[in-house]
Amino acid sequence: FLPKNSEYETERYRLSSCYRPANVCGGDWWWYRENNGILKLILGDVTGHGIGPAMVTSSMATIVKTLERFSRDSLEEIISIVNSELYDLANGDFLVSMNALEINMNNKKMTNWHTGAPTIALIGNNKLESLHYRSKFIGYTKDSNFKNSVIDLKGTDRIIVYSDALYEQV
Repeated sequence: FLPKNSEYETERYRLSSCYRPANVCGGDWWWYRENNGILKLILGDVTGHGIGPAMVTSSMATIVKTLERFSRDSLEEIISIVNSELYDLANGDFLVSMNALEINMNNKKMTNWHTGAPTIALIGNNKLESLHYRSKFIGYTKDSNFKNSVIDLKGTDRIIVYSDALYEQV
Protein backbone atom coordinates (compact mmCIF):
# COMPACT_ATOMS: atom_id res chain seq x y z
CA PHE A 1 0.00 0.00 0.00
CA LEU A 2 2.93 2.37 -0.38
CA PRO A 3 3.18 4.39 -3.60
CA LYS A 4 4.79 2.45 -6.46
CA ASN A 5 7.33 5.21 -7.07
CA SER A 6 9.45 6.65 -4.29
CA GLU A 7 10.18 9.70 -6.47
CA TYR A 8 7.78 11.94 -8.33
CA GLU A 9 8.70 15.12 -10.17
CA THR A 10 6.92 17.83 -12.13
CA GLU A 11 8.04 21.25 -13.38
CA ARG A 12 7.01 22.75 -10.03
CA TYR A 13 8.20 20.29 -7.41
CA ARG A 14 9.99 17.05 -6.60
CA LEU A 15 8.81 14.45 -4.10
CA SER A 16 11.28 11.90 -2.72
CA SER A 17 10.84 9.26 -0.05
CA CYS A 18 12.68 6.64 1.93
CA TYR A 19 10.97 3.85 3.89
CA ARG A 20 12.68 1.46 6.30
CA PRO A 21 10.40 -0.29 8.83
CA ALA A 22 11.70 -0.88 12.37
CA ASN A 23 10.61 -4.54 12.13
CA VAL A 24 9.73 -6.84 9.26
CA CYS A 25 6.47 -4.90 9.04
CA GLY A 26 5.47 -1.58 10.53
CA GLY A 27 2.87 1.10 10.93
CA ASP A 28 4.26 3.89 8.75
CA TRP A 29 2.38 4.70 5.57
CA TRP A 30 2.30 7.47 3.01
CA TRP A 31 0.15 8.49 0.06
CA TYR A 32 0.12 11.31 -2.46
CA ARG A 33 -1.87 12.59 -5.41
CA GLU A 34 -1.25 15.55 -7.72
CA ASN A 35 -3.90 17.23 -9.83
CA ASN A 36 -3.85 20.63 -11.54
CA GLY A 37 -0.93 22.00 -9.53
CA ILE A 38 -2.25 20.78 -6.16
CA LEU A 39 -0.27 18.09 -4.34
CA LYS A 40 -2.00 16.19 -1.56
CA LEU A 41 0.27 14.18 0.70
CA ILE A 42 -0.40 12.07 3.80
CA LEU A 43 2.25 10.57 6.08
CA GLY A 44 0.77 8.48 8.87
CA ASP A 45 2.26 6.34 11.62
CA VAL A 46 0.27 3.88 13.71
CA THR A 47 1.48 3.59 17.31
CA GLY A 48 3.58 0.55 18.16
CA HIS A 49 5.62 -1.89 16.10
CA GLY A 50 4.90 -5.20 14.43
CA ILE A 51 1.87 -6.95 12.99
CA GLY A 52 -0.85 -5.03 14.90
CA PRO A 53 0.13 -1.58 13.61
CA ALA A 54 0.78 -3.07 10.17
CA MET A 55 -2.80 -4.40 10.04
CA VAL A 56 -4.20 -1.03 11.12
CA THR A 57 -2.01 0.66 8.48
CA SER A 58 -3.45 -1.67 5.87
CA SER A 59 -6.98 -0.68 6.92
CA MET A 60 -6.10 3.01 6.82
CA ALA A 61 -4.55 2.72 3.34
CA THR A 62 -7.62 0.83 2.10
CA ILE A 63 -9.96 3.53 3.42
CA VAL A 64 -8.00 6.29 1.67
CA LYS A 65 -7.78 4.40 -1.63
CA THR A 66 -11.51 3.63 -1.51
CA LEU A 67 -12.37 7.27 -0.84
CA GLU A 68 -10.11 8.32 -3.69
CA ARG A 69 -11.81 5.86 -6.04
CA PHE A 70 -15.12 7.61 -5.32
CA SER A 71 -13.59 11.09 -5.84
CA ARG A 72 -13.74 11.95 -2.17
CA ASP A 73 -10.24 13.31 -1.78
CA SER A 74 -10.74 16.30 0.50
CA LEU A 75 -7.99 15.85 3.11
CA GLU A 76 -10.28 17.13 5.84
CA GLU A 77 -12.89 14.52 4.90
CA ILE A 78 -10.28 11.75 4.62
CA ILE A 79 -8.92 12.53 8.11
CA SER A 80 -12.42 12.63 9.56
CA ILE A 81 -13.42 9.27 8.06
CA VAL A 82 -10.11 7.58 8.97
CA ASN A 83 -10.52 8.87 12.53
CA SER A 84 -14.08 7.57 12.82
CA GLU A 85 -13.24 4.15 11.36
CA LEU A 86 -10.08 3.76 13.45
CA TYR A 87 -11.92 4.74 16.63
CA ASP A 88 -14.64 2.16 15.91
CA LEU A 89 -12.13 -0.52 14.84
CA ALA A 90 -9.49 -0.20 17.57
CA ASN A 91 -11.31 1.32 20.59
CA GLY A 92 -8.27 3.49 21.34
CA ASP A 93 -5.80 0.57 21.32
CA PHE A 94 -4.08 2.01 18.24
CA LEU A 95 -3.63 5.68 17.44
CA VAL A 96 -2.28 7.42 14.35
CA SER A 97 -0.03 10.44 14.11
CA MET A 98 -0.40 12.09 10.75
CA ASN A 99 0.66 15.05 8.69
CA ALA A 100 -1.71 15.69 5.81
CA LEU A 101 -0.58 18.44 3.45
CA GLU A 102 -2.24 20.18 0.56
CA ILE A 103 0.39 22.11 -1.36
CA ASN A 104 -1.19 24.45 -3.88
CA MET A 105 1.43 25.60 -6.36
CA ASN A 106 -1.10 27.88 -8.07
CA ASN A 107 -1.50 30.19 -5.07
CA LYS A 108 1.74 29.14 -3.27
CA LYS A 109 0.00 28.03 -0.07
CA MET A 110 0.35 24.90 2.04
CA THR A 111 -2.47 23.72 4.27
CA ASN A 112 -1.42 21.23 6.94
CA TRP A 113 -3.61 19.04 9.11
CA HIS A 114 -1.38 17.87 11.95
CA THR A 115 -2.52 15.05 14.22
CA GLY A 116 0.18 14.33 16.78
CA ALA A 117 2.92 13.85 14.18
CA PRO A 118 6.52 15.03 14.42
CA THR A 119 7.42 18.55 13.39
CA ILE A 120 7.50 19.54 9.73
CA ALA A 121 10.69 21.27 8.65
CA LEU A 122 10.36 24.18 6.23
CA ILE A 123 13.61 25.31 4.67
CA GLY A 124 13.60 28.61 2.81
CA ASN A 125 15.79 31.71 2.48
CA ASN A 126 18.67 29.86 4.16
CA LYS A 127 16.53 29.41 7.30
CA LEU A 128 15.08 26.33 8.95
CA GLU A 129 11.62 26.79 10.41
CA SER A 130 9.96 24.17 12.60
CA LEU A 131 6.22 23.84 12.02
CA HIS A 132 4.77 22.12 15.08
CA TYR A 133 1.23 22.22 16.36
CA ARG A 134 -0.37 20.73 19.45
CA SER A 135 -3.04 18.28 18.43
CA LYS A 136 -4.66 14.97 19.26
CA PHE A 137 -3.95 11.66 17.57
CA ILE A 138 -6.34 10.10 15.08
CA GLY A 139 -8.41 7.43 16.83
CA TYR A 140 -8.11 9.02 20.28
CA THR A 141 -11.70 10.23 20.32
CA LYS A 142 -14.73 10.01 18.03
CA ASP A 143 -14.57 13.81 17.61
CA SER A 144 -12.99 14.58 14.26
CA ASN A 145 -12.44 18.30 14.63
CA PHE A 146 -8.80 18.45 13.55
CA LYS A 147 -7.29 21.90 13.10
CA ASN A 148 -5.25 23.00 10.14
CA SER A 149 -2.84 25.80 9.43
CA VAL A 150 -2.09 27.64 6.20
CA ILE A 151 1.44 28.75 5.30
CA ASP A 152 2.60 30.93 2.42
CA LEU A 153 5.30 29.27 0.33
CA LYS A 154 8.04 30.65 -1.86
CA GLY A 155 9.23 28.97 -5.04
CA THR A 156 12.43 27.58 -3.50
CA ASP A 157 11.03 26.32 -0.18
CA ARG A 158 11.74 22.74 0.83
CA ILE A 159 9.34 20.84 3.05
CA ILE A 160 10.54 17.84 5.03
CA VAL A 161 7.89 15.54 6.48
CA TYR A 162 8.87 12.44 8.48
CA SER A 163 7.63 9.98 11.06
CA ASP A 164 9.23 9.16 14.39
CA ALA A 165 11.11 6.34 12.62
CA LEU A 166 13.65 8.98 11.53
CA TYR A 167 14.99 9.40 15.05
CA GLU A 168 14.15 5.88 16.27
CA GLN A 169 16.60 4.49 13.67
CA VAL A 170 19.47 6.72 14.81
